Amino acid sequence: MMKSIYLFTMDCLIRNGSPKKGAVELLDLLYRQQVPFAVMSQQSGKSREKVIVEMRRAGFTVFRHANLYTSSMAAVDFLSSRYGEKNRAALIGGEGVKEAVNKAGYVIDRLHPDFIFIGMDRGLNYEDYCEINAMIEDGGILVSVDDRQRQVVDSQKMIGNGALVTMLEYATGTDAIHFGMGSPLYLDMVIRYLNVEASSIVAVGTSFQRDIIPWLNKGMTTVYVTEGRSIVNEGMNEKI
Repeated sequence: MMKSIYLFTMDCLIRNGSPKKGAVELLDLLYRQQVPFAVMSQQSGKSREKVIVEMRRAGFTVFRHANLYTSSMAAVDFLSSRYGEKNRAALIGGEGVKEAVNKAGYVIDRLHPDFIFIGMDRGLNYEDYCEINAMIEDGGILVSVDDRQRQVVDSQKMIGNGALVTMLEYATGTDAIHFGMGSPLYLDMVIRYLNVEASSIVAVGTSFQRDIIPWLNKGMTTVYVTEGRSIVNEGMNEKI
């Protein structure tokens, strides 16, 4: 019996603008068989529309707006439901996080924000981080929508947004609310967005620690795409 919905990480489907082997054919098959699917992404630098355009250019012609649920969308959905009375926000990051925050109706305030949304922004300097530090010490809640410790840009490994969030947590002695890949809150909001039980989801990912283990903990059926890597030291045991 087929599960009711398939969930993919963006890494499973596309890299550097090119589709992974068999990915286009798989989504086409699900579409033809009327099996719903959704895709998770923590890349906050691109608007939802831009992601859709890039996916279609890569051959994913069946990809629609409803198929994409980003970490930025999850963050504003959670915060709006949990802290409905707080509506002032400061933004760090690209079009993806800006789009989600603006759509949720937050008032942009860099003086006394309730929330400081942090996505990747390679243009920040020391003074910018000191300004964020001051916002947090003034009571602003740090919100991470991208927990990558490292990222690859033009084949070069670079510091990721998650490492910078960790720096801010250390500097201020506070904990951010995390919505990156593997975050329990992101997964909770994905399940709510899909409007199904976790046990009805088949989740497909490329990272055992970041994808598979958190999904199993939520009760999902999982598919681990190893991409040729050994699974010997992944931490599997009788329970996993």
